[in-house]
Amino acid sequence: MEQIYEYYREAGFTDWTHAETGASTLKAQHPEFEMWSQGIHARSGVTCSDCHLPYMRVGAQKISDHHVRSPLLNINRACQTCHKWSDEELRTRVDFVESENSNGFHAPQEAARILGEAIDYIRQGQLALRPSSQ
Repeated sequence: MEQIYEYYREAGFTDWTHAETGASTLKAQHPEFEMWSQGIHARSGVTCSDCHLPYMRVGAQKISDHHVRSPLLNINRACQTCHKWSDEELRTRVDFVESENSNGFHAPQEAARILGEAIDYIRQGQLALRPSSQ
């Protein structure tokens, strides 16, 4: 957090100035939260901790894993408790969604290329289609 603050301080950037105190303020930038809050996971009641701190067993106890990290580093516990697809298929889906949302929408040619790759995976039996309710 300190490095982020220092970066914006050196650049002289602030998001807004408090009306009463005149304090320059930064807003926490978290586009992943904004994407999540408008998506299927939020509508389904899935929280940040469900994916980033998935449950694990310690002896007979079920606890949250407090090693916060990308769900893709632990697909079995973070994703496959709900999604019954292979690791490779889930990674492909995440890559597609992230590439589509990284800079807004890609040019039609790029979207067509990504879709073509997904179709190739399906034809090769490496990517199975599932009902969207899963």
